Amino acid sequence: MSGETVTDQSAGIFLDSPTTQNPLLVAGKGQVIGGGYGVYGAAGYAWTVDNQGAIYGTTAVVLNGGGSLINGGSGEQNALIRGQTFGVSIAGGSVTNYGKIESSDSAIFQSGNGVIFNAGRH
Repeated sequence: MSGETVTDQSAGIFLDSPTTQNPLLVAGKGQVIGGGYGVYGAAGYAWTVDNQGAIYGTTAVVLNGGGSLINGGSGEQNALIRGQTFGVSIAGGSVTNYGKIESSDSAIFQSGNGVIFNAGRH
């Protein structure tokens, strides 16, 4: 399986190479801490992000090309996405939350067509 996996602490991640970075997995003990964005998916490609750990940033996850974000798993509620402005900003696609997505403004901002499934806390 191609893609990128974060297993410990990482600075913000800029997704711009689908062949080497998609999907992105933040494993259970992984943390992504960005000054602006935790994870930023460039436009032009539908990204897949699977967060089982924690992602932090002013906007924690941005998927400008849309795609799929999974936060946690069924029965697993420890995953965390925490943004100051937005937890998640997605240009269409799906957000599936089993963990916690939070921010001081809006937990999830979806600018295009898509689906949000929340079994966790946001």
